[in-house]
Amino acid sequence: MKNFLLDIKNSYRIKIAVKSDSNEIAKLEESIFSDDSNSVSFINEIKYKNKYHILLVREIFEKNNFIINLIKKLSKLKNIFSSQLNNSPRSDFISGFIGVWFYEYESYISTFGVREFERGKGLGELLLIQAIYDVIYKGGKSISLEVRQSNYQAIKLYQKYGFHKVGKRKFYYSNNNEDAIIMTVNDIDSDDYKNKILYLINIHSQKWKLLGEIESPI
Repeated sequence: MKNFLLDIKNSYRIKIAVKSDSNEIAKLEESIFSDDSNSVSFINEIKYKNKYHILLVREIFEKNNFIINLIKKLSKLKNIFSSQLNNSPRSDFISGFIGVWFYEYESYISTFGVREFERGKGLGELLLIQAIYDVIYKGGKSISLEVRQSNYQAIKLYQKYGFHKVGKRKFYYSNNNEDAIIMTVNDIDSDDYKNKILYLINIHSQKWKLLGEIESPI
């Protein structure tokens, strides 16, 4: 099924994950969700490629760029990505990802993460926009997800895009028995919601300067 991908600038781009991305995504997942046994493994889910995909933001750098060198130094301390980045000829890396299950008209965000030092740049919101746009493009009508009840920043972001609390999963996160809040946004195919999204996208674009020409997903 064809995907709708946003036009991104300023050294970032969005792509659909493929099998060759598995190792890098798995290590990034481990670094983000190291204390969360409920995280979804990309390697386990890649076989469901007809229903499931992960949207990526990759930042492109020259070989000797300061950021690449910084990642290598951090890798030596944390033993994350060290062999891959030191031995790989690639000059890009995954900054963040979001996974979406498509069930006809209903969709589910299964995983969502941004590399720690890439946060605070509007990338997480950009990935959420991309996921919403893609679901609308595919004819979806609703999106659901779970979020830690203590993750106020994420909850605020979801509410900004029309998600509302519909339930709770008790003791969902096994590492500390924290509850998960279930959030859903409905009627994303309506003109009112599409107009709201375009308004929010314009605000995001003005603030972060990451988006190129903004097109409608339908």
